[in-house]
Amino acid sequence: MKTVLYFVSLIPLMLAVTACGGEQPVSMPTATEAPTVAATQPPAPTVAAIQPPTPAVTATRAPTAAVTQPPAPTAISGIKAVRFDLGESLLAQPWVAAEKFRNLPIRLNGLIAAPPTGKNLPIAIVIHGSHGSGCPSTDGMTENWPCPGKETPHYEGFAYLVEALAARGYVAVSINANPAYVMAFGDARTSKRLPILFDQYLAQLAAVADGKSAIPGVDLKGRVSWDQLAVLGHSAGGEGVNFIIDSRADHTSPAQIAAGQGPIAAAILLAPSATLAGEMETAVPFAVILPACDRDVMGLDGQLYYERARMKPQRDKLTASVYLPGANHNRFNSGLKDETLGNASPICDGALLPAKAQQSFLADYALHFFDAALGRGNGDTAVSGLDPKQPAPTTLFERTVLTSLALPTAQRLKLPLSEGRATGATSAVSCEQGYEQPEDKTQACRRMQFSEPGYPEQVALTWNGTNGAYEVAVPEGKRDVAGYNMLHLRTAVDPLSPLNRPGQPQSFSLRLTDGTGKTAAVRLAKEPALVFPAGNKIFDDSLKLERWDNHVILSSIRIPLSKFSGVDLSDVRSVALVFDATDSGAIFLTDLELLKPQ
Repeated sequence: MKTVLYFVSLIPLMLAVTACGGEQPVSMPTATEAPTVAATQPPAPTVAAIQPPTPAVTATRAPTAAVTQPPAPTAISGIKAVRFDLGESLLAQPWVAAEKFRNLPIRLNGLIAAPPTGKNLPIAIVIHGSHGSGCPSTDGMTENWPCPGKETPHYEGFAYLVEALAARGYVAVSINANPAYVMAFGDARTSKRLPILFDQYLAQLAAVADGKSAIPGVDLKGRVSWDQLAVLGHSAGGEGVNFIIDSRADHTSPAQIAAGQGPIAAAILLAPSATLAGEMETAVPFAVILPACDRDVMGLDGQLYYERARMKPQRDKLTASVYLPGANHNRFNSGLKDETLGNASPICDGALLPAKAQQSFLADYALHFFDAALGRGNGDTAVSGLDPKQPAPTTLFERTVLTSLALPTAQRLKLPLSEGRATGATSAVSCEQGYEQPEDKTQACRRMQFSEPGYPEQVALTWNGTNGAYEVAVPEGKRDVAGYNMLHLRTAVDPLSPLNRPGQPQSFSLRLTDGTGKTAAVRLAKEPALVFPAGNKIFDDSLKLERWDNHVILSSIRIPLSKFSGVDLSDVRSVALVFDATDSGAIFLTDLELLKPQ
């Protein structure tokens, strides 16, 4: 029998709070009357220089000394974003029942920046979240649309990112996504509106690149490589990226690509919401960035996209996840108020990253992730934590991080944790995917006691003594692993178990055993994934149990197989976690697998 829980009883850190949430399927029977709209062919675009609210980022910050920055393309300083206006249009909404609300008036405006020279330039589109249009409302729900006054230009908060991308050779655009979220003209279905809105922007930008129209101050004619289309979405925009990707998956003809309607080539989901708990059906290289001090999407629900992608039986693209301590939800957008103010967090109070530092991290990561996903530069992915041949990084761009990395299916040999065997002083409990667990597993799996973003399937391992192990057999027919070069697993320390010393990291060994019985072991120490989680133990009076007031994050450990000397890699029979380093402990384990080069 399963323990059935309703979301109203879940711990606060799990909740995706509404301010920047994604889908808002609310019917608007009293929506404002559609005004008369000009012809759907936009007039000649206009442009004006913009001074962003915060100093612009014009080049990437130097990475940590341990890695080398890819040399190409060379950063260009002094590039400034400019406002553009590609005119008015209509967004068709066939799902809306009332005919008079089926065409949503929109204006295609935003920011753009591009390198002054060069051809075959990749293009990156930035999509802000749902932060309120600034339009008045007569009933407290339905917004007057189009705005009778000034609409809030949330797209301007990403001027620094647009400029940083342009400085590294991208045509970069931050679009006005307010029409996708505005509570007017029927059901505000972001999942349907945003792909249509995105298509209209890209069609007009393709016309500019084709010389059929122009944006003063920005030369795009014949310079855009439309098969290198990247997208970054923040908050509800991050959730919306999934719908955009899936809507374009079959748009593979040369004509569609040349018209700006082709598939997405790479994506970043920045503090994304997951209100529809959707699944990205289309395989695209993507990364999820999770700000640890997010007080909007507090459960970091966007980790679901990573967990579901890496579990697909067949997936041919890389997926990454980055947990960034000290970062919050709103500081990525320089135009937003700080959502942590007046919304205290014991873990984050006094420890938040400054806004400029948070934005600098995003600019660095976005540049390097897109370069890696699009095959630009010299292929050095260590700088962004994307090289599976390197150990999982403790820092990225001078910031402490926890990272996870899932390679394409063809490069992974996943070992069946469900068939693992605990010996000696070790015990193992299998935890199912999702929040709910069978009653006999709730205590070991801890799902009621802390927020574990994505809630993946895993094994809860405990040991009380140094003579225990958890051993997983390599399936017959898969035992020749000589073509693999890394052993990978994801772990997290259980902060509520009395078997762990508070504040202290864990350690154990990984052991391979071959067909002749020979073994080789490697001791794990100072791994980011084995650090004791930040946070505090509290008692929940409503649930009558102890809770951890911060996230518990599974993250990667990667060990070269070359370190396991003395065993026959053509006949490996088992992989074991051997608990020989500390007297006791409790961890969570998933993704025990072998990795091989492309």
